[in-house]
Amino acid sequence: MGFQASELKSRDTLLTVGAAACAGLAGFMLWRVLRKKQAPSPDGIRVAIIGTGWGVRVQVPQFRAAGLRIFALYSRDQKRASQIAAENKITHAFSDYSSLLSVDTVDLVSIVTPVHLHAEQTIEAIRAGRNVLVDKPLCLNADEGEAMLDAHQEHISQVVIVDHELRFTPAFLRAREHLRRGSIGQVLVVEANVLFPVPTGTFTWWADASKGGGVLGAIGSHIIDALRFLLDAEIEEVSANLKTLLTELPDEEGTPRKVTSDDYACLQLKLGSLTVTDEAGKVIDSIRGQGNPFATTGTRALGEALQKALGTEKDMAALEPAARLEDGLAVQYVIDAAKASSREDGKWIRAWNNNLEESF
Repeated sequence: MGFQASELKSRDTLLTVGAAACAGLAGFMLWRVLRKKQAPSPDGIRVAIIGTGWGVRVQVPQFRAAGLRIFALYSRDQKRASQIAAENKITHAFSDYSSLLSVDTVDLVSIVTPVHLHAEQTIEAIRAGRNVLVDKPLCLNADEGEAMLDAHQEHISQVVIVDHELRFTPAFLRAREHLRRGSIGQVLVVEANVLFPVPTGTFTWWADASKGGGVLGAIGSHIIDALRFLLDAEIEEVSANLKTLLTELPDEEGTPRKVTSDDYACLQLKLGSLTVTDEAGKVIDSIRGQGNPFATTGTRALGEALQKALGTEKDMAALEPAARLEDGLAVQYVIDAAKASSREDGKWIRAWNNNLEESF
């Protein structure tokens, strides 16, 4: 996957982003965080995990390490829900989503399901009065995203954020601070290249474009959000080339299935105005570390922020870096524009909705 973003005005400095793991700005910043393991607190917020993939493998251990209590697990199959809940020492298992949402002791619903389910599940959770963390990409298309935003605006007191956990890593927070101060000078170009191991086992929703599969949504959404978060700039136009290089995968019975999702994405992005200075660019900070910024550092830091905001401290400032629904929708506009551009051989497509201008 390759991304290039630039502003139309002339500049005199180059900033390169190497996003091998999207951990930070390569040559500019590497991240490092060392944390002691923390036992779940009796006062930890109660979280219901919706889905049995990333939510169980990553969020359950990292949220617990951050002091949260994993209260319930949801799967459409009750036997599967009960088995995985027992294996992970989760007290309650549900296969009826509405029943789970009716439990008043649930403080946060974390929706970590295939993308085509996000909108319906998020809207139902909002209307049930629950705080929501929804995985990225936000939804299948901007129409769904706008419906999600409309639902939240009717229940504005609830916390509803998108799981762009990289925003909470020390590297991203320090990078944004330096960029806002103009510490590195004037930004000319941001370039990101990602090599990502596309699933090659059996056919799953990852291989199905109609269910939101593909690297543009899974990984590209992180890069798009990172550009907006770090540079405080909107992406106005997109030129894209999306491809499906692995064209078939076997289903569970071994029958070949056609892959419809993208496993290659190359985007050029035109940015809006940037806050810059005339200083020469230079390396100004470094955070060295080990581990996975998604599955360890970012997810645990997000969990800690959720605990501070929704727990006994009620420190909502802890969620200041979080991606709001408006942010997720802005990313979705870019994804939709990229798909439209690719269908028209890379034509530049507008990716900004003026109706949202006052929301940012």
